[in-house]
Amino acid sequence: MRSCKWKVVVVLLWLLVLSQLGIKGVSATSNPWPMFQHDSQRSGETTCIGIKQPFLKWSYFANSYIFASSVIDYYGKIYVVTEDGNLHIIALSGQKEKIIPVGVKIDSTPAISKDGSIYVGVSDGHVLCFNSEGKNQWIYSTKSRIKTSSVALGNDGTIFIGTEDGILHAINKDGSPKWQYKAGSNIQSSPAISHEGIIYIGCKDGSLHAISSDGGFKFKKDVTKSIFSSPAIDSKGNIYIGSANKILSVITKDGEVRSIPIKAQIYSSPAVARDGSVYIGTADGLVGITKKGIWCAKTGKIFNCAPALSSDGIIYVASFDGRIHAVDQEGKLIWSYEIGFGPTSLAIGQDGTIYVGTRDRNLYAIGSGITAEESEVPRIVKKVVKKVEEVKKEEIKPVAPPEPAIEEKVVPTPVAPPKPPVKEKVVPPPTVVTPPETAIEEKVVLPPAPVAPPKPPVKEKVVPPPAVVTPPEPAIEEKVVLPPAPVAPPK
Repeated sequence: MRSCKWKVVVVLLWLLVLSQLGIKGVSATSNPWPMFQHDSQRSGETTCIGIKQPFLKWSYFANSYIFASSVIDYYGKIYVVTEDGNLHIIALSGQKEKIIPVGVKIDSTPAISKDGSIYVGVSDGHVLCFNSEGKNQWIYSTKSRIKTSSVALGNDGTIFIGTEDGILHAINKDGSPKWQYKAGSNIQSSPAISHEGIIYIGCKDGSLHAISSDGGFKFKKDVTKSIFSSPAIDSKGNIYIGSANKILSVITKDGEVRSIPIKAQIYSSPAVARDGSVYIGTADGLVGITKKGIWCAKTGKIFNCAPALSSDGIIYVASFDGRIHAVDQEGKLIWSYEIGFGPTSLAIGQDGTIYVGTRDRNLYAIGSGITAEESEVPRIVKKVVKKVEEVKKEEIKPVAPPEPAIEEKVVPTPVAPPKPPVKEKVVPPPTVVTPPETAIEEKVVLPPAPVAPPKPPVKEKVVPPPAVVTPPEPAIEEKVVLPPAPVAPPK
C-alpha cells in the first residue's frame, strides 16, 4: 500500500514539473506557449506529445484578419491579436472571455511574462503592457513602426523588440527605456536570446547582429540578403536564420558562419529540436536538416509560418493553401487537416492542442479527437485526476481483502463465525476427541497403582497351605489301623 502511494506521489510531482517547466525557454516557462516560437530561443519545441489523428475542437470567429500567432497562459487561455486592433482573450473551451480594444493594426505576436503581464507591439510604434485582468499598465513609444517583430522576454523580465528604423529596444518591466541598439537597417524579424543572455537580431539588409545583455556590440555578420526570418538558437548556442535567397545560415556563438543551400526561398522562421535537427518552411514545402541528411516534405508553399515541434518528434507546419501538416523526423507525411487559407505560425497548448489563426478571420483549435466539453481540462490535469482515481480504486480494493486477511492471521475469531473457517476451527475438537480416548486409556494404564494392591494376592498364596493339611489327616488314620493286627498270632 505504501509503495503504491509513493508511486502516485512521484507521478504527480513529475506531472507538476512538466506543467511548470518548458524545454528551452528561459523566461515565462510556467506558460505553455508564452511568446512567438514558444521561448526566447525561438526553438518552437514543446513538452507535449504529438497528435496522431486531428480533430477540430472548435473555431473562434475574430471578425478580422489574423496575421500573428497566438500565445497561451498558465490557465490555458489563448491570446490572439487581429488586424483591426483588438486583443482577444479566449477560454480553453473556445468561448470569448474578453476583447481589449487597442485601436491600431497589430501583426506582432504578444508575449506573456511569469506574472501574467501581456506585452504587445502595435504597428504605430508603441509597446503596450496589460495585467492579467486586461487593464493597461503602461505604454512605451518606439517612435517607429513595428512590423511583424515580436516581443522577446529576458531572464530578468526585460522586453526586447525591433522596429523599422533599425533599432532594437530594451524596455524595463515598468515601461521605462533600458537601452537601444542601432542596427542600421529595417528590423522585421523577432529577437532571440541565448541562455547566456546574448540577443540576436536579423535585419532586412541580410546582416545578423549579436548584442550583449547591457546593449553592447558583440559582432555583426553579413550572412545573406533580405532577412524576414527570425533567428533560432540550439542548445550549443548556434544560431539559424533563413533568407529569401534560398540559404539557411548557421552562425556559431563565436561568429563563424556556414551556409546551407536549401533550393527554395525562405520566408518563415526555423524550429530547432533538442537533438540538433532544424526544420524550416520554404516555397517548396517543409525542409528538415538532420544528422541523416536534408529532406523536403511536399506540404505545399509555406509563407510566414514557422514549424512547431512535439516532444515525440512530430513536426507541425501550416501551408499557405490552408492546411496543417504533421510530418515525422524522416520527412514522411503523417496527416493533413484543412483549415482556412493564409495561416499564421502555430501555438501548442498544454494538452497538445494546436492553435492557428487564418485570413478567413478564424482561430482554429485542432486536438486529438477531444470534444469541446472535454477540452475544458488540459490533458495533464486529466492524467493527474486519472492517476488519483486509480489510486483510490487500488486503495479500495486492498482495503477489503487485506483487512480480512489480517483478521484471519491475527484474530481468527472474527473470520470464524461468518465464514467456513469457523467450522474448520470447530472441527479440530472432534479430531481431538479421538486422541483423547487414547489419552484416557493411557490414564487407565497409569493408575496401575490401584491394581498393585490387588496384586498382593499374597493371600492367594496363603490359601494353598490348607490343601496341604487335608492329605496329612488320612496318613494318620493309616498308622492307627496297622498296629493291632500283628498282636494276635503270637498266642
